[in-house]
Amino acid sequence: MTGGAEIVRDGVNGAVTASLTPEVIARGLRAIRDMDAGRAAQEARAAAEPYTYAAQVDALERIYRLLKA
Repeated sequence: MTGGAEIVRDGVNGAVTASLTPEVIARGLRAIRDMDAGRAAQEARAAAEPYTYAAQVDALERIYRLLKA
């Protein structure tokens, strides 16, 4: 997996395709179009939360504290 495929949950907050053929991409776009936009947006935000700058700073601080000990 690369990029967004690590946080996108197929059918929940987006669509993940195994192929880049026009037919498969069109199917994914139709699936996104048919999703409940509000719910998909909430799910997308929740999936991205662990990757905020604040969360990354907290995680690095924990690592530094472990190395210091």
